[in-house]
Amino acid sequence: MWAAALKRFAERPVLGWGARSWEVDLGGYLPGYHPYGIGVPTGGAFHNAYLNLLAEKGLVGFVSGVGMLVFLFTCRVKLYLGRALLDRSERGFGIAAVFWTTILALHGLGEVGGLLGYANALVDFLCYWGASLIVALAAGVERSRCVRACSTHAGTSHLNGNVKNGPFLSILQGK
Repeated sequence: MWAAALKRFAERPVLGWGARSWEVDLGGYLPGYHPYGIGVPTGGAFHNAYLNLLAEKGLVGFVSGVGMLVFLFTCRVKLYLGRALLDRSERGFGIAAVFWTTILALHGLGEVGGLLGYANALVDFLCYWGASLIVALAAGVERSRCVRACSTHAGTSHLNGNVKNGPFLSILQGK
């Protein structure tokens, strides 16, 4: 099936064939294809999210999808390294994000569902929810770093929880 995905990508490398196009004529790309469709897979795409992106959406979709994963991995690193800046109840997400994103990326090697899937199953929506949580918590880490840097620069102590001196700090703290 992976060879079929690469053949389809080679035919239309820039924009690909379109979403779910594997359903139309996948059997014609598989060795041993029976002309009446006997033994032809009827579900599952190319069983590789990355090759599926290449075949269906071409280089444009592949670069976008991989870019999204790179952004998510960047947020994961920020979250993991800055987990000490989060509330105690949120610190575990910094560690969980490392495992979750690694499993998500590896899962894409054998299946299409997940962050790079068709968004038509529960697992896809759970992946979107997890990605949103990682991005939001990473943004919280960045915000905490900014508040800490501003309070240090203003000559106040952030460690005692009493940040004062200046309207900019009040805005950052949501006051």
